[in-house]
Amino acid sequence: MRCLAFVTATDDPDAVEVRPLTALPMAVGGFDEVVEPGPEVAVVDAGWLEGHELPGYFDLDLVDDIVDDLRRLDVTPAQFRRRGATGLLVGNAVVSFTGPEMAGGQPTGSWRDRLLNRGPTLKEAAAPGGRLLIWDGTPSFRQWIDECQRRDREREECTLKHAEQAAERARIQAEEALQNNIDDGAHFVNPYTFVPLPLQVLRSRPAGHERAAEGNLTGYIDASFHLKTPMMLDNDFEPPGDGNPQQVVVRVPGSSIRGAVRSLYEVMTDSCLSVIDADYLPVHRAPLRVDPKARLAVVTKCATDGSPTHVRPTSRIVWIPALWLHAHFPIHPENLRSGQLITFDEAKVSAQKYGTGVYRDELTSSGRSTIKLAVGAAQAGQWVVHVADAGAKGRHPASRIFVAVGKLEAHDIPLADGAWDDYRARCLGSQDVERGQLANVAPAWTAPEWQGVVVNHAHQPKRGPKQHHVIGSRRKSDGALAEGDSIWIIPTSQGGMRSASGLSMSAAWRIWGKGSVRDRLPDKSLLPCTDPENLCPACAVFGFVEQRSGKAARDRAREQNAYASHVRFSAFFETDKPVGVQQIHPPPLRSPRPSAGNFYLAHPDATPPLRESGVAKLGHSSAHWGANDNPLRKIAGRKFYWHGQQDWDTDPTPRQKRRDTPQNKDAKRWLMEEGSELRGRVYFENITRTQLAFLLMAVDPGRLQGLDGAPDAIGELQTHLGGGKPLGFGSATATVTVVAEDAAGRCLSTTTPLDADELMAMQAPVPPDAHWLPGLAKALSSQAVSANRIWYPTLGNFNRRATTAQQREFDESHKYYAAFSGANKPRQVEPLARMRTLPNIDEASQFMSNEHPGEQ
Repeated sequence: MRCLAFVTATDDPDAVEVRPLTALPMAVGGFDEVVEPGPEVAVVDAGWLEGHELPGYFDLDLVDDIVDDLRRLDVTPAQFRRRGATGLLVGNAVVSFTGPEMAGGQPTGSWRDRLLNRGPTLKEAAAPGGRLLIWDGTPSFRQWIDECQRRDREREECTLKHAEQAAERARIQAEEALQNNIDDGAHFVNPYTFVPLPLQVLRSRPAGHERAAEGNLTGYIDASFHLKTPMMLDNDFEPPGDGNPQQVVVRVPGSSIRGAVRSLYEVMTDSCLSVIDADYLPVHRAPLRVDPKARLAVVTKCATDGSPTHVRPTSRIVWIPALWLHAHFPIHPENLRSGQLITFDEAKVSAQKYGTGVYRDELTSSGRSTIKLAVGAAQAGQWVVHVADAGAKGRHPASRIFVAVGKLEAHDIPLADGAWDDYRARCLGSQDVERGQLANVAPAWTAPEWQGVVVNHAHQPKRGPKQHHVIGSRRKSDGALAEGDSIWIIPTSQGGMRSASGLSMSAAWRIWGKGSVRDRLPDKSLLPCTDPENLCPACAVFGFVEQRSGKAARDRAREQNAYASHVRFSAFFETDKPVGVQQIHPPPLRSPRPSAGNFYLAHPDATPPLRESGVAKLGHSSAHWGANDNPLRKIAGRKFYWHGQQDWDTDPTPRQKRRDTPQNKDAKRWLMEEGSELRGRVYFENITRTQLAFLLMAVDPGRLQGLDGAPDAIGELQTHLGGGKPLGFGSATATVTVVAEDAAGRCLSTTTPLDADELMAMQAPVPPDAHWLPGLAKALSSQAVSANRIWYPTLGNFNRRATTAQQREFDESHKYYAAFSGANKPRQVEPLARMRTLPNIDEASQFMSNEHPGEQ
């Protein structure tokens, strides 16, 4: 056998060891092969080596341990040297690894440094087969690899141990921080959070309904929802019997279950925002300043549909202390109403200074006795009184609460085009609007049923108890006005004629935000689907009806795009036996307020630990859409309510239980008891296996836990059913079974149902790094946040709720928004607080602080 070998002496002077050279998994430019003495050893007679020094490298012919021919190789030293960040050279030749030890390619910096610091002696030699690079001496290549791998394992074990220790320390610190946030009573968890939106929605042609596609499935899912908290039933639910509580069979419309399932399907499949007003713009409270062009006016004419068409403007604004007018309403000051006509001696008016260059006309004390009530129709020269809300004036005593009065002109002016629609749209942000529905008509000012709201004023003097006064009654901001109602306007010109625009209920009322939902989406592809031939994953399964607004919504003759659904839910999901229902007075719930930009918009620049953003500027809220918008803040995501509800007998009162207050006592709702089970069926037709896998996961989100890359869930994964989600009602888990057959072959007598176990074992193809996966799993978790701290923003302390007054103050969420919008000073504390934003769902702590830095 002809070979290249390394020959060394032995303890026996008549014998030598021959170790054939073996190739190494390494390549070096300019060398034909990289070798080292191999593990095989042959002991041969030393007589043939006479005249050759040992050890040495030889080209020899070895036959039956006898060397028949031999030639010594001339070797010269070589060495590894650096090349760049991770490279190796021998001379000018580049080194690379070709075997599995280092996965091929260039060695990493770590392996390179080992070769340089602890590597072998290298030699190069010219052999009959080409130029060789020899790994010479100790350690051998395999010994060197083994040693490196052993050290790597030790290092990995040490790193893992340190990581586990650090994780344990972090866990303990997080638990301590969590407990501290609970113990101090000054931290809360907002009831809702947001799962991030996809950067883009991909669309494709749906399966259609003309024929069953080969390989598609048709069948049904039997679903059972198990209530973990009581479920708030529909407004129109009425049990058949009398009494409270009762035991009845409950039937829930399948449409409400469908909505909950579809919302999850949309998230899981990166689908469009199917229910969204892309042109939505919020209405915000205007800064507290009076537009110098603003004038009071009185509605004088209305159209047959109740909408005002003309107003009588005023030429001058004067401010009068409300208490001076109470002399005419000594028993019932609430009878001082917006629209009241008066007269007084205009000569007793004087300009009062309120800052540099800021003046306003006020009636002096000498003119108080000249005030008289006017009766009959409005006449030129009379003054109209306008009562506005006094909620922001608590620091002033009642004697310093003024009402505006305007001097009527002689002629009416029409409303400008669009002025009435603009006013009604801005009313949508008012607390006077019930359930988001504007009023269409209003009774006249002279009618007994005139719609007014009593304006109360509370003032806390430095000494003594809090003082309460009635200022008067203002007109409801519900989107309707009638003859005799007073209103602020901005006089303008239209077609060469004076007209009224900018209708508002107070001198500083409501302004439009900037940057619509459409402009704030990460990509326009998230807008609702419009083309039935090109649909997002959710619309391709659940169907869609094109949304319209404005003129398009009113144009019934225009064709409307739509696509029929491939899924159908039972008309009702119902309990299989009578279950307990109970009627309660729930705490008041209001419509969502997307205008709160500090919560509904994303703030990537928010700084911990308070997640503050924007620039604090007195009177200018950073939370407004259009403020703090460089660049334009994006929509935060899809909204989800946290799961969690305290026991009903918890003290102090849990959030789902109405406090002992008289407001809205007529608002009653029926609850289905915890532990009840709703059953129903979801039919599907002509859908793919992938679509079925996602549908099963949307019905039973607990299946998320089986996905690769899914985070470890804290508790069960639950869905929300019914109403009262902000109060923790309707948390439920689901169990499902599926029956399906081939959609194309269902009419053939040979078709049999597919294996149910196989279908149930299907996993939706969700990438481990799906952007929505960790957020959705957290949002659906039953124990992701502390149930005893889920509350709408409050300036109160959880540890100070013993009295009715403390509880009432604790429930005043609007004070939190005012204090931490970046515009106001909470409780007169310096410095001015920046805007506080909602924690991102991927943050470990969802607690928010209501403490001002100056108070801590």
